[in-house]
Amino acid sequence: MTEGTEFTRPMAIVEIGPEPLRHAITATAAECRAVAARLGLVKLTDFRTDMVLVQKNGGALSVRGEVRANIVQHCVVGGEPVEDRVEDRFEVAFGVGMKPTEADLIIDGEDDEPLEPLSGPMLDLGEIAVQHLSLSLDPYPHAPGIGFQTVESEGDLLGEDIASGSAPKANNPFAVLDKLRDRLKE
Repeated sequence: MTEGTEFTRPMAIVEIGPEPLRHAITATAAECRAVAARLGLVKLTDFRTDMVLVQKNGGALSVRGEVRANIVQHCVVGGEPVEDRVEDRFEVAFGVGMKPTEADLIIDGEDDEPLEPLSGPMLDLGEIAVQHLSLSLDPYPHAPGIGFQTVESEGDLLGEDIASGSAPKANNPFAVLDKLRDRLKE
C-alpha cells in the first residue's frame, strides 16, 4: 500500500483482533485541502470514514467501511465547478507480513480478491480512506444541463444539410469519412 501524508491515521496491527474494532475518522480542514490537491478536486469538505477492522483466520486483516465527503470537481465539458456528495462502502483485506510479488498482479477472475500486501507493523486508516474516496469519484463530472451533443445525421457531422443534396446519402457508415477525406484532399 502506497502511503500518502495528506491524511494519515496510523494504527498498530497488533491492536486489531478477532473481535470487530470500530473506528471513525474525520479529516481536518487542512487535511481536506491537501487531499483535494492530491486528487485534483476543486474542494473537499466533511471527509469522514467509519471502519470496522477484524483479524481473520490466518492473520489476514479485514477492513470494511464507508467513506463520505462533499466534493467539488471541474466539469469535463465547460470547466465549471460541479458539487457532489460521495457516500460509498468498501471492503479490503490485507495479508500481514506479505510483500508484493508478481503473482499478486495476476487476476484470473476465479479467485477471491487478492490480499493487499502489508509488510510493516502499521496500517494507515487515513490512506485507506483517501484511496477509496478516489475510487468513488465521478471520472467525467459535468454540470447540470450540460451534455454531449448528439449527431443526428452524417450531414450534421460535416456541417452540411443532407436535404440539400450536398452530403452523401449512401447507407454506408463510412460515406461521411470518404466525404471528409475528399474535402481534406482539396
